[in-house]
Amino acid sequence: AKYVELMPAEAILDFLDTTETTCHRQAHELGRAIFRKERDINKTLQICGNSCTNACMHGAIGEAFSDDPMQDMAGFHGHGQEHPASHHDHHAKPDIDRLIQKMEGFCYEDQMSDMHKRGNCAHAMGHALMLSTDHNIGDSLSACSRFKEEGMDYYCATGVYMQYTDNSDANGSRPADVERWGSNYPCNQHPAYPAACYRYIVTYVKEERGLGLDHLMVLCSQLPANEKMGCFHGLGAAYTPLVKARPDMLKAICAYGNEHDQALCIEGAIEKLADFDEQWAMKACQSLDKDNQIICEAAAKGKMYRLDKPTMKHYRVGMPSNQHQH
Repeated sequence: AKYVELMPAEAILDFLDTTETTCHRQAHELGRAIFRKERDINKTLQICGNSCTNACMHGAIGEAFSDDPMQDMAGFHGHGQEHPASHHDHHAKPDIDRLIQKMEGFCYEDQMSDMHKRGNCAHAMGHALMLSTDHNIGDSLSACSRFKEEGMDYYCATGVYMQYTDNSDANGSRPADVERWGSNYPCNQHPAYPAACYRYIVTYVKEERGLGLDHLMVLCSQLPANEKMGCFHGLGAAYTPLVKARPDMLKAICAYGNEHDQALCIEGAIEKLADFDEQWAMKACQSLDKDNQIICEAAAKGKMYRLDKPTMKHYRVGMPSNQHQH
């Protein structure tokens, strides 16, 4: 917020992209600051581009939609009138039903769809929902389930849980959250999207308890079947930095569990790595046996936010009643 007033935001983004290969979380906050300055979502999207694996865009949309999404913003279709009384009052809770009506259409608008995958937009909406509901996971996930296209609800849920962990870090509550691992908190409280939750929670457990791969494998394997698959996805995501450094380690990291557990683990590790370097991700795939190699190469080519991956049915428990009715 300070430096975006002193220098071009593009210069800050270039610096982060050049010096911080893991600048995703920093760029969330930068995207929010850029939008607060510009008050124009399309202009902000142009400034953010794809910087820091799209994190600037995630932050911008989170900020834009967590305020009243129907007021006081340029760049949204269908609401040209400005309402001065609503100027970014962060204490005013937006109308969630109105936000939901707007969010799905926005992901299909030209400016957004030309620059970003729809699943990527849905992830950003998950961030916005958490900010709008004062970090209420249940309300946010319920709103995510209103997306009609298959997979959009899941990626929205990933944004919800990423915002949850971002907020836990910011408030210094990380150790307390990790101590609840025995009850799988918060993943066991909201079972619809286990992979979205464990994608972030496994990293917490790994770092705070200093657990190695074998211990994490045991923890995942002891969970109920649907949670187990989600946990193995989180295991793969937690070890993406190691796979980046040692591509040959992918086979050992994702060797545990059944074929579905292994597939979700591989996707957890490879999809994000491919966002940074597709060829390096492909190199990691070469360490796998034939069937898993096919899954891995598809993940590397598709990268993050694929809506059409065959494994999508394993990323949620049950099916929201509004999906697949058209």
